[in-house]
Amino acid sequence: MTQINLQKLANICSQLQSFSSTGATNSKDLLNQNSIFALVGMQNSTNDAEKLNGKSINYIIKIAKEILSAFLTNNEKSEATEEVNKNKKDAKDIDNKITSTTENFQKEVDLIIQNIDMNIEIINTALENIEEKKEAIEDAKEKLEDKKKEIEEQKEQLTKTTDRDQQLTILWNIKKLAAEIPGILSSIEEFQDVLAEHSEEVTNASSAIESLNENSVEVQSNTQEKIAEITSANNEEIIDNTASITTAGNKNFPTATAATEAAIVATTSGVGAGVATKLENVAKDNTSAVGVRVAGAGSNLGLTLESLRKIASVQTELVGVIADIDNKISNATNLIGSWNSTVEPLITSIGSINKINESVEELASFVNEDIDNIDKISTKANDEKTSQTDKNNNNNENNVSKKFKTLDFNTSRLSFGV
Repeated sequence: MTQINLQKLANICSQLQSFSSTGATNSKDLLNQNSIFALVGMQNSTNDAEKLNGKSINYIIKIAKEILSAFLTNNEKSEATEEVNKNKKDAKDIDNKITSTTENFQKEVDLIIQNIDMNIEIINTALENIEEKKEAIEDAKEKLEDKKKEIEEQKEQLTKTTDRDQQLTILWNIKKLAAEIPGILSSIEEFQDVLAEHSEEVTNASSAIESLNENSVEVQSNTQEKIAEITSANNEEIIDNTASITTAGNKNFPTATAATEAAIVATTSGVGAGVATKLENVAKDNTSAVGVRVAGAGSNLGLTLESLRKIASVQTELVGVIADIDNKISNATNLIGSWNSTVEPLITSIGSINKINESVEELASFVNEDIDNIDKISTKANDEKTSQTDKNNNNNENNVSKKFKTLDFNTSRLSFGV
């Protein structure tokens, strides 16, 4: 709104009234007339006699009064109301954005945390199940080691005797011990499928947790960006509402005061009730604008301050959620590490079953071959009758003891992981 010295305005109104009744007749009147031209934005030519006649003066007075009337329209309260309502709407929009952002953030992180917990539970369950299977595998490993030691002891005895009957007994003992190994291994063969199934579950859970962590980072980043935008908009609202109060203090209140004083001047100077009424209306309009702006801005600033509190709360919550998710990811990482350290030796052990069974079959074939050789030598010995033949048989016995294929078998091949 254009600023104007209202005391000067009252004086000009008085001049206009004087012109309308007497016309301009001297240099003083011309000076007064020029001041009116300055108000209405027109330039007076003192050399143009045509403009100095009564008709021209009345025309100028008419224009000046119309401009004066337009200038004194009572729009300040209306403008203040519109301004306050707009700021209120903006403040509520910001509050709604905070609520929406908070709700969306909470839904997204709740889903992320729920899925992380679900996948952690999958890893925990797999680890617990495998720990149970691990005991069975350790038991099988211990039994297998016992059989291996017994076989090694029998092999050692085989090297120390040349008696065919003892040799046969030892070989049959080794064959019996070897035959017991597949039964030991069969007790853990069924775990192979279970281990493979759990391994797949843990691998999928691990990948899911990694994706959820990335999703969490994205959600946090997007939320922080939205909060920054909302905070900036809220700060602008604080500035806008502060400006409303400033307008009320620097414009509306002084204008209302000056208009009230000018109305009194207009009344006492004889300008007339019409001008005084206009000035009184200006005073009332600006006084009302003061009330609207101050009360409205105060209420709106309350909304913006509440928004600031909510923003601070969301930021605090964001920090807490980040810490919670980080802890869960760390827990999941530790569980995956425990899974790997537990499962790797089990995979090696179970993966050795086929090789151990193959080795057992090879050992059994060596033992059978050695037994057949002893039987052949024994049959041949029974057909020999001379002492020289007996001597040769003793030599053959020694030769046979040195040629047992069973003795060449490496019993370490009966261990897991070899």
